[in-house]
Amino acid sequence: MPVLVVNKNWDYSGGYVALNSFGFGGANAHVLLKSNPKPKTTPILNNVPRLIALSGRTEEAVNNMLKNITDIPLDDGFVALLHDIHANNINGHGYRGYTVLGKSISEVTVEFSQSLVPQETVVNMKKDESSKPNVFMFSAIEGFVSALEEVASKLPYNIYGLQCTEDAPTDSMASMAKFFVTKIKEIQKSGPYNLVGYSFGASVAFETGVALEAAGDKVSLVLLDGSPSYVLTHQNAFKNRHSDNKVDDRDAFAYFVLLFKELDYQVVFDQIATKKTKEEQLEEAVNILSDLPLNKDELKTAAKLFHGKLFVSFYYKPEQKFNGSVTLVTAKDNFVSLGPDYGLKPLCKGSLNIHSVSGDHRQIVKDENFNYFCAMLDSLAFLPLSHVKEGMDYLKTVVPPDAEDLVDYFD
Repeated sequence: MPVLVVNKNWDYSGGYVALNSFGFGGANAHVLLKSNPKPKTTPILNNVPRLIALSGRTEEAVNNMLKNITDIPLDDGFVALLHDIHANNINGHGYRGYTVLGKSISEVTVEFSQSLVPQETVVNMKKDESSKPNVFMFSAIEGFVSALEEVASKLPYNIYGLQCTEDAPTDSMASMAKFFVTKIKEIQKSGPYNLVGYSFGASVAFETGVALEAAGDKVSLVLLDGSPSYVLTHQNAFKNRHSDNKVDDRDAFAYFVLLFKELDYQVVFDQIATKKTKEEQLEEAVNILSDLPLNKDELKTAAKLFHGKLFVSFYYKPEQKFNGSVTLVTAKDNFVSLGPDYGLKPLCKGSLNIHSVSGDHRQIVKDENFNYFCAMLDSLAFLPLSHVKEGMDYLKTVVPPDAEDLVDYFD
């Protein structure tokens, strides 16, 4: 019987499977699994809310499990399995938690926004006072700044969101930055400029800041869980899926499909790979999503934009260093192998302030976490000297108790 290193998805027709895990620190485990040929029965609890209780060694573990459960499709068999596992006390599990799920997967419907492609390049997210500084926010790779609306609502500034519309160039990051510099200058003719970039938008904000500095303007940057090197971690994840360690159009279109459907990546990739040309692969990706209530032409446009932005970020290597101040806010639950500075130190000539907040990549701009983040924005990035006292007073009203040392430090 051969021993195989599992480096790709394998066809499985049932039977026994042996799993071995050898930890570097000596934590070794061996498990023998057998498939369950029992056919699934028709769900009988479709209209009954499900109470799911589980346990873990840490509070974070319980919260992560509850989040994962609510983010994936569930069926009655999986719910029953969770009940069986956590029905009794488990040694070492000192934390318990629960969630209530309303419906089974057969009743879940997916809601989409009215548009898949942003129609406006610049969105006036918040108008405060003409005397207050402007802040320009760059969206994540999905293209919309709506993910940053809660953050914008809490900031005492004039907030403008910048979105990648169909007319935004995607041949290079420098071209994209030049495009946004023009849009920014239409609103604010000269610096100092305050830029915020989230995820993919962090790379766009960085290159836009470099371009503005090259024009003689002063710029401050705040990067939310992103950097020019950040997206490369995703590129490496794609490479590791293939024996040749290469990433191409098929990966981009497969990734796009998975934004809308919870499918197996390799299955989607293989289906798209049956087509030879880039245009045919695009069509196949759109066809996979054809059962969704989406406009096909708009879906194709969104896929093209996504493809362009993904490869722009994959091959982006800043040619100039940034001179102004940079604040990097990282998510504690976002496990990337870039070091605490996300690869920014070699790219920054000015100050680099790094802060880590609770939550994952999505959570840091939502719920209670964004209050903490907004406080740091206020204190670290955008305050002119004349507003420092006002900013510190505001900071003290929103910072959570466990971050009072941060307030004391900057006070």
